[in-house]
Amino acid sequence: MSEIVSFIKNIIIIYLSWILLHFICSHLYVQLCVPFTMYGFMISPFLSQLPHCIAFRWIIYHGGKMIEIMWILIGKWGIEKIMKNIYINYKEVLEEKIEKMEGEEKLE
Repeated sequence: MSEIVSFIKNIIIIYLSWILLHFICSHLYVQLCVPFTMYGFMISPFLSQLPHCIAFRWIIYHGGKMIEIMWILIGKWGIEKIMKNIYINYKEVLEEKIEKMEGEEKLE
């Protein structure tokens, strides 16, 4: 059981790390690579090609994809739980109907 808790804890830490990196790099990219001035507009083609700006863009893009993938996985997990409950309830109803039908056949 402790292995499962440790595994889930690691997943949460990774997820929160990607969110934090994405948030920080998004704000740093705007401040350092595309300043909101006329001068910033003129030099943005040069600034955007600097190594730290390229790294920010990489983290922004891949961080966004990781966040998207994790939301998909959370949604998949939730749908699995819902569908499993529906299946279990449906199976119980079917079993009751089958038992009822078998009981009626024995009476005839």
